[in-house]
Amino acid sequence: MKWGVVATVNEPEPLLRAFVAHHLALGASEVVLHLDVPDEGLARRLAQAPGCLIHQPAPEGLALRRPTPERQARNAALTYAATGVDWLLHIDADEFLWEAGRVLEALAAAPPDVMALGVAPLDRVWRTAAPPQTIFDGLFRDLAPGGSEAALRRIYGPALDFLDRGIAGNGAAKFFVRTGRGLRMGVHEPTDKEGRAVLSRLLPGGALLHFDGATPPITSPSCSARSASSRAGRTFPRRAAGPSSARCGRPGGTSAGSRR
Repeated sequence: MKWGVVATVNEPEPLLRAFVAHHLALGASEVVLHLDVPDEGLARRLAQAPGCLIHQPAPEGLALRRPTPERQARNAALTYAATGVDWLLHIDADEFLWEAGRVLEALAAAPPDVMALGVAPLDRVWRTAAPPQTIFDGLFRDLAPGGSEAALRRIYGPALDFLDRGIAGNGAAKFFVRTGRGLRMGVHEPTDKEGRAVLSRLLPGGALLHFDGATPPITSPSCSARSASSRAGRTFPRRAAGPSSARCGRPGGTSAGSRR
């Protein structure tokens, strides 16, 4: 079974290099990057990694400049139509697949009529007591279970109105999509040619580490240099071991998350 990753990217080079190295190290047959802004030098450097395929934006696409989700879906569709892998995962460059062993086992065991497998996000949070040294520092928090709004309100207060089930990013899963079935790739869940939902499954527990994209720690020269020099660009943080070691704070305070 072969699998691959596709992303539309406009992030700093250290993050892109780590994204490519991480997924190739997990066993991806290909990592396809669609640059959102033309950059020949960046394309040459990234393409040096065997299995990394780079696409520059078409001139007509730059002229039209459709909304970001449309560009992402279009690029994913182009890759879906041309790829030789069995499963294609459409994610962003600040999302890194985690616990690949159980994910790949689920893909291999998926019944033939299952067209997609969803992986839920884990949201990175910063520890104010420990300033970040690399772009991968921090801890992770999981999506809150249903019925936990009252508990979350005690933790976050009014800030909860700006969170999605307790996380700052989008809580929707990203999907591995079975190729060769004429499906439509989306930013999240795929559909058939008529736009109808297809049979999919959601992997229990978070399996997609969501870092917070192009933030000051990432673009800081010293932080980027440390990350670029780290082994394979993969210096992933530890996660809290359980509820007893996890602390959740309101924005501006110490925050930590746990995966259950």
